[in-house]
Amino acid sequence: MPDLITHVALSHLIKRPFELRDRARSKVPFRILFYLGTILPDILTRPWYILFPVTKNWTFPFHTPFGMILTSGLIALLFEPSIRKKAFTNLVAGAGLHFLLDALQTYTTYSVFWLYPFSWKTYGYEVASPDTIMNFIPLWIGLIVLLELGITLYRKKASTKNSNSL
Repeated sequence: MPDLITHVALSHLIKRPFELRDRARSKVPFRILFYLGTILPDILTRPWYILFPVTKNWTFPFHTPFGMILTSGLIALLFEPSIRKKAFTNLVAGAGLHFLLDALQTYTTYSVFWLYPFSWKTYGYEVASPDTIMNFIPLWIGLIVLLELGITLYRKKASTKNSNSL
């Protein structure tokens, strides 16, 4: 699995540009839910079966698309009815990105059980090893810095343009 930094960094690089049009901070909570969705499958499974190896079979379903849809639905119920759908959508989209990133790496035992509980067949693209993915962390961080600088400059230019037109 890609590390948590890679999951969050790539989710930021994907989600943040879509928010350029909106200047309000109303999208921030949903961005956070998207980020949470990208790390939630690992948070719900890895610590438990590392600390308690006997729980691996019990926690495994949480690291599947089916398990994350159910978990995201339960988490979305914690929100006000008016934003539940957006909360659920962002959690599921983040989890989907998580599984896509997991499917890109090579595994010794399994990849992603996309069709669990209907099938135990694993599907993966085996593009890079986990060690190779770790080497890209400085690149992800650099791209985030460039993206945020670009967004800041874009908004500053847009605000001066609007203030000059008045």
